[in-house]
Amino acid sequence: MKILNQLLAIAVIVIINFEACKPKRINCCIDFNNSSSFPADTSYSHANDSVYYSCGFTVFTDSFYLNGRGDYNSGNVKPARPGFGSGNVINLNNISLKFTNISTIKPVSVIFDYLTYDSIQNLSVNGVLYTGELNAAPASLGAVNVSVNFAPIPLPAKGKKGTVTLTGVVKDFKIGGREFFLDNFCFE
Repeated sequence: MKILNQLLAIAVIVIINFEACKPKRINCCIDFNNSSSFPADTSYSHANDSVYYSCGFTVFTDSFYLNGRGDYNSGNVKPARPGFGSGNVINLNNISLKFTNISTIKPVSVIFDYLTYDSIQNLSVNGVLYTGELNAAPASLGAVNVSVNFAPIPLPAKGKKGTVTLTGVVKDFKIGGREFFLDNFCFE
């Protein structure tokens, strides 16, 4: 009986130590409502502008690719669009946001909302680039599952709004477009 109690005590210690050594996941969400991080009417128009640093990773501006050529215009923090976003959103016009070193927080999913008035977006996951409509993105990109739920926006406007979910080991990703709005990034 004494040996059984000792083995049980050792097993409990091993379990406690194992739980303490597990990597900690950090849930982090980014919207564009924080006036100190994202002042309204802020414009990002230079290569590698640092847009945001928190949760252990940085968000930079980056090129937008169209017809195999990189382009670069601007991103602006603006009030939410009717029927999309809350508070402020970021409007990308021929520019991308690049999220780097995301693996430091070990997310199992990345989720964000989008609104587009154009048909071309860029989505790059772990260095693999897709150019086209988000709703037609491949089911897997950079060894990560991609899910896009979307709906057309009401007439007379032309476009789509939806939610993108990336599931798997996301080390970095990039999202961009023309006449493209983003909000509510969550890393879980």
